[in-house]
Amino acid sequence: MSRSVSSKFVIVGLLALLTCSFALSTNAQTRRERNQSEQAAREADRMASQKNYRGAVEGYAKAITIWQGNADAHLNKGKAHFFLDEYDLAVTEYGLALQHGSKPLDVYKLRWSALEKLKRYDEAIADVNNVLKAEPSNGQFALAAAEINFGRGNYQEAANAYQKAILSS
Repeated sequence: MSRSVSSKFVIVGLLALLTCSFALSTNAQTRRERNQSEQAAREADRMASQKNYRGAVEGYAKAITIWQGNADAHLNKGKAHFFLDEYDLAVTEYGLALQHGSKPLDVYKLRWSALEKLKRYDEAIADVNNVLKAEPSNGQFALAAAEINFGRGNYQEAANAYQKAILSS
């Protein structure tokens, strides 16, 4: 009886040891993937700073392929798509950046303009209003609200937003 109990303890101990070693191996792999992803993103940042936006998109895509959770790579890939006038792709990347942990305010400050270019005014004004809730005296976004409302045909709201933008500057 005591022999079967000690055998069970040995088996449980071995299973615990295997589980710990697997967790450590997985953690090291994740760390390595993050480092490789960040290195690819830095190279893409260099391309973007040289206005090579197509190369930057490819570099950020590589970074994301290595580590899907790279929120900064998604955000910056969205910026590169925006500069290439690929607004649908930019909006998609901004959404993924938000899902992977980018600060919502950072995403809203970028995404609204791509949404406006796509004439998705309701979504654009929602992003602008989210920024204005956090930064009520932000004149740039008061002006954005005015332009979006004007584009939507909401002329009274546009006039109010233009006035707020003037007072904010």
